[in-house]
Amino acid sequence: MSWAYVIRPWERELFKRCRRAWDLGSRSRRDLELREGPPVPDLQRALREALAVYYFPGMWTWNREIVKPLAFQAFQRTLEEQAARHPGPPDPEGAFRERVDACEVLLDRYLLWAKGHDHFEPLRVEAEFSVNLPDPDRAGVDLTTAAGEPIRYRGRIPLLVIEGGVQWIVEHRLSPLGFADPEDLRLDERGALDCWAWEASSLGTKVAGVLVNEIVGGAGPEPFRRTRVLKSEVERERRRRDLAAEAREMTNPALTIYPNPSEQHCPRCPYRAPCLALNEGGDVVALLDTRFRRRVTEDESRIGRVSWSLGRGAAPPPPDREGS
Repeated sequence: MSWAYVIRPWERELFKRCRRAWDLGSRSRRDLELREGPPVPDLQRALREALAVYYFPGMWTWNREIVKPLAFQAFQRTLEEQAARHPGPPDPEGAFRERVDACEVLLDRYLLWAKGHDHFEPLRVEAEFSVNLPDPDRAGVDLTTAAGEPIRYRGRIPLLVIEGGVQWIVEHRLSPLGFADPEDLRLDERGALDCWAWEASSLGTKVAGVLVNEIVGGAGPEPFRRTRVLKSEVERERRRRDLAAEAREMTNPALTIYPNPSEQHCPRCPYRAPCLALNEGGDVVALLDTRFRRRVTEDESRIGRVSWSLGRGAAPPPPDREGS
């Protein structure tokens, strides 16, 4: 059995944002996460789990009032599991609980709104893809690392639907900042890559593009919007070639690791303390040993998950490499 170097969408985004954070956090690098931290709920993840249940194809014909409490159970269970994995200090002012309650209200409003706007039929929820990355310079040949390992792009689509005979990937976005600019939605790289990867992993499947499902807190009486973003073959090919170029950098044994300071990302970065220590020549090893640990969970969903290797017949190996 050979091993594959796996690139996940969040790892690619981290690499483009800051190589030092990528080196510390990527599952194919140091794979570190904080042992403990403040109680900050991952509401985006909890919302996706709730909607995965709500749009589960096997329950789509059920009365929505029966499915609705199951969706809320998934929402709460996800937050409970987050708290169990990442115990933090007490929340005396109730900021954690306040955010969770506000999101529950928003989810309830969304499910009511969706009854009159869900004109599609769900086909898959939280479906995984895992595809080898083609070499852009050699037709019919997959890209490999310097050690000869295949490079694989692995991710998950929240929802696949069909409407009017056309299939769309649905992306759920939770944002407190308002609706995204339509031009920004068109410029989104991940959607084009998801379309390419899903078609490559599901032979015979054709998707038109991404249906962006925005859920925005504090956006007035109707804080929901859906935008169809077509993804052409030209755009998909360009994004795939971009990913190949980045993959070559990631797997280059001589890759230089450096920080990319940003007022937007640094204040929220979990690797800020070791980054400062590296800049100042401090004891980084002791800091990493005491405040960080190897990542204990993979990004998974309970429901609708495609079998690990998409027909390759292999069980999952350790998290930093995937069997091929």
